[in-house]
Amino acid sequence: MAALKSFSFELTHKKGATLLPGGFEIHESDGIVNAPDRVSLSAKATFSGLFVNIDAVIFPEITYMTNPLTRNWNQLLGDESPFSVFNPPGLISDILSEITTVGFADDSDSNQRPIRLEGELPAFAMRNLVGGTEPDKTLGYLMEIDSDFRLLSVELAGVIRAGEDANVRRKISLGDFDVSVTIEAPI
Repeated sequence: MAALKSFSFELTHKKGATLLPGGFEIHESDGIVNAPDRVSLSAKATFSGLFVNIDAVIFPEITYMTNPLTRNWNQLLGDESPFSVFNPPGLISDILSEITTVGFADDSDSNQRPIRLEGELPAFAMRNLVGGTEPDKTLGYLMEIDSDFRLLSVELAGVIRAGEDANVRRKISLGDFDVSVTIEAPI
């Protein structure tokens, strides 16, 4: 996974939402990553009780994000952006390296493709998604890995940060590995 030059992602929720810095609750998001540090995404979110659509282009020191109300592009520096901590390659690396328990899922074995694994990992493995995480919280996971040992999806059950629904269930799906992509500033 660390050698990938690009990949697409999708974040969905069966229950709850993912709470980002600044009070944005992400319900759905999809985008593309040009590793190591360029991301383009769209998200359906809630902010101050309003449902909003957000587009963002993220670079290491600057984020371009649409205003949720006017849809005009704004330039945000550093911590001004709710996506300032979002680092998909780091997130995937943390998910895979921080696993505390692992086993084949009930309906899987080592000969099946994709391989389905389940177990637990600490909530802090999600720090590259949301920044601050709940200390001492553990997430249950179910992941699928392809024959090239690339992570295809991971379903996560549990709270990552304070304020999330106690029964939050989210899924991160990955694909379009190493497709040619160029991410540029929108303004």
